Amino acid sequence: EFAIKLKLKSNLEWKSFCKGDLADKPNKPENIPACPNQTYKDKGWTNWRHWLGISYVSFEVAREFARSLELNSWREWLSYCKGELINKPPKPINIPISAYRTYKNKGWKGMKDFLGIE
Repeated sequence: EFAIKLKLKSNLEWKSFCKGDLADKPNKPENIPACPNQTYKDKGWTNWRHWLGISYVSFEVAREFARSLELNSWREWLSYCKGELINKPPKPINIPISAYRTYKNKGWKGMKDFLGIE
């Protein structure tokens, strides 16, 4: 609950928060771990999105974002998600890498449709 109330957008922001680098946020309480993924590894840890209370955007919003990148293939999407395409903005945490899993039965029609490839 504490982490969610901070409204951070990524694990990198969490790390900055833990270092005290976010002036607009309170100090991290001693009883909150700096590395919750390690502390809670076998005690219910799910992922950073869950820890920070971030939900994925709708399929339509994700597809619009993906299409704006003007990528040409699934492989290029994976390279983008890994941060290898330096001329593109970083992937928001609320856009899934495995969009086909997240949006199955929610509008998914294939990677070509998702990327806007004809």
